[in-house]
Amino acid sequence: MSSGARKPQGSSASPEREHSGSRVGSLFANPETIRGDWYALGRSRQLKSGAVLPFYVGSKKLVLWRNADGRINAQEPACPHTGADLSQGQVVDDSLRCPFHHWRFDGGGRCVDAPTCEVPPDRRLRCYPTEERWGLIWVFLGRAFRPLPDAHESLTKVILTPSQTLRAHPHLVIGNGFDVSHLGPVHRMELSGEVSCKQPHKHGLTLRYEAQFAQRYKRLLTGSTRKGLSVSFMSDGGSFALLTVTKPFLFQTVFTARPSSSGGAVTQLAFLLPRRRPDQWGRALLALAFLLADDKKILDGIDFRPGWVPSDAVMKKFCRVVNDE
Repeated sequence: MSSGARKPQGSSASPEREHSGSRVGSLFANPETIRGDWYALGRSRQLKSGAVLPFYVGSKKLVLWRNADGRINAQEPACPHTGADLSQGQVVDDSLRCPFHHWRFDGGGRCVDAPTCEVPPDRRLRCYPTEERWGLIWVFLGRAFRPLPDAHESLTKVILTPSQTLRAHPHLVIGNGFDVSHLGPVHRMELSGEVSCKQPHKHGLTLRYEAQFAQRYKRLLTGSTRKGLSVSFMSDGGSFALLTVTKPFLFQTVFTARPSSSGGAVTQLAFLLPRRRPDQWGRALLALAFLLADDKKILDGIDFRPGWVPSDAVMKKFCRVVNDE
């Protein structure tokens, strides 16, 4: 699903945008559009039973509420009667009641009661698929549904970090994981062996490589002194990625970034760890902390104007995948 603000008069109608002579496309890092992806809206505990709350993906507003059985519904927030804000409504008899004329809508968006009418009118709210996983609320905004990717079944311990807001677009936040050419200059990591990048399906890209921290203290703290790091970074769309580290031990990190109302990104990390190995939890968090601390300052100040060179091949491929919605 692509949606966004109307272009100002006099702007180019071309589907491609130009930066420093390089094409980046109509979706990638474009603050005027929202790609049809899975987005993490917040922690599950934010939406209590019977609660109604507004959530935003960029400028797009959604109303979320819980059924009596605990299931979350995500719907358009404007009542199809007169446009009242349904996020001001209430959950009544397992339906969402409009605050204005008390029309009620079920979890499928169907009007089931309208006190001002003899028979409930044939009016519907648009609904969006939702899921609760890793302690987060997820909503899918695409036209053709695709499931939220799975994580490794043995990693049952979940640690959520506080959400952060970055000034960079979400596609740049996720795409940073595909920018292998910055691992040396920024993170002082040394690549070993071949770098592999494959596209398993239309919306996904998987990068694999092996690397080692150049600084001894980082190798010691992360437990990677002998084995180094074996890494895969898999994206689905432009706002979700799953980092998998298999050496020196198995852990995963869910990366999610949704557009903020200010044009940047609201990011959230979920660490997926072996429950019976608490000794490895701190090392996993440290490994990512070393990387993310270095990246945040750069992403907060970036003015994305790509002038691609051959070493940017993986990042350029990610850009193409995001543009091909």
